[in-house]
Amino acid sequence: AFQRLKVLSLSQVETKITLDFTNMPSLVKLQFLHCSALTTIDESIGKLKNLTHLDVCLCDLLGTLPDSIGRLSSLEALHIRHCHKVSSLPERLGELGSLKMLDLTAT
Repeated sequence: AFQRLKVLSLSQVETKITLDFTNMPSLVKLQFLHCSALTTIDESIGKLKNLTHLDVCLCDLLGTLPDSIGRLSSLEALHIRHCHKVSSLPERLGELGSLKMLDLTAT
């Protein structure tokens, strides 16, 4: 169903847990904007081998990022902005060889 989807932007979606990303292997850009109820990003995000941009902004209840983000080998830009409950980043984040932009504004 979503095998060819390249960009997914979720704005003001009132869900606590993201969907499973397993069936979206072609995603290159993923955005969570103003998802005020979001507490958990599914670990399956680590399967998105083509993902180059991840933007999480104004997700007030998000406490942690999944460790599987460290497996996003194509990730070039990671924006975690205004997510005040995020207190630490996954250890494997430093292993992302393609990462060129890390934006932690007001987080």
